[in-house]
Amino acid sequence: MPVYSKTKVFRVWHPTLMWGTLQTADYAAETFRQVVDYYEIPDDAEAATAKRLERQQYLYQGNRIFNVVLGEQALYTNFGGPDVMKGQHGGPAHRGPPQLTTPGCPLTSLTHRCPSACPWQRGTGVCAASPRLAGPVVAADAAERRVVLQEVGQGGG
Repeated sequence: MPVYSKTKVFRVWHPTLMWGTLQTADYAAETFRQVVDYYEIPDDAEAATAKRLERQQYLYQGNRIFNVVLGEQALYTNFGGPDVMKGQHGGPAHRGPPQLTTPGCPLTSLTHRCPSACPWQRGTGVCAASPRLAGPVVAADAAERRVVLQEVGQGGG
C-alpha cells in the first residue's frame, strides 16, 4: 500500500457503492463474495477483505484529508441484507476522523457536474440536492465535522 501511505489528500467519487476504505468487514466480504460468485474465480474473499480493512488505518494516521463523494445509490446498494447494511451505515463513514467528509450526491443530480459543483469543495460541507429528490441524503457538515443522514428540505438541500 505504498500509494496510500504517501497520499496526503484523497479525492474520491464513488457513485454506486461505499468506498472500499469506508466499508465494514461484513459489507466488504459480501462485495468480494459476489465478485467471486459472478466471475467464478478462486475464493479469496477473506484475504481480500482483510487487505481492504487494513487500508482503514490511514483514516486515523497522519494529517491526511479525505474528500469522499458518494452517489445516493451507495446508500441503497444492498450487500448482505439489513444487518450488514445497518452496520455499514454506522461504520467508518459515520465515525471516521475529523478530516473525513462524505457528502452524497442525489440520484437526480447530473453526475458529471456534481463532484465539481458540490459546495463542500468550497467549504460549506453539504452537497447540493435536487429539488426533485425525496428521501434521505448523506450530508457532511464540515464546520461540525460530522456526517448526517437527513431528509431533503430539512437543511439538506
